[in-house]
Amino acid sequence: MAHALIAAREEFGIYLEGSGPGPHAERSRRKAGEAAFTEAARRWAGRLHGPSVTPSVVENALGKADRVTDGTLSYALPQRPGYVYSFRFDPASDGLRSAGFDRVGRTPTLSRPPTESAMLLFVAELAAAGITASELEGLLGPPAEIIGWWPIETWEYPGGLVLDLRHGVVE
Repeated sequence: MAHALIAAREEFGIYLEGSGPGPHAERSRRKAGEAAFTEAARRWAGRLHGPSVTPSVVENALGKADRVTDGTLSYALPQRPGYVYSFRFDPASDGLRSAGFDRVGRTPTLSRPPTESAMLLFVAELAAAGITASELEGLLGPPAEIIGWWPIETWEYPGGLVLDLRHGVVE
């Protein structure tokens, strides 16, 4: 049974990394191989993301979480060392509220938000550091607007800062 759960996490990670548009997803699909990604997508698409997903659904699919905190189940996946994939549940309904990667360990030190002329450099710094959604909110506060949902969200801040997050990590 343990081997099956390790294989499930590996395949789920292949599905996550290759899902959606963009160069990161394309590289991930090439690295895993189209056949492996297609099989992972067949197995995982719509299975652990959506309003009917509960903690028991996730645990039945991926096993016991590596970390459990305040309605959040977090799993270490081999494709993204230094991060865990977290499922956050609404305490009242037990329904999935959000899912994405969280960093394990300390947040990198970043420069403070720049002037408009240096905005692209700041975005590149955030992406290079692999800043997560929770780290971003700690640095800049909540965005003025969030557009989209899994796996890609666009966060817009006052002053023209626009960030694309893939599974909760700035790209």
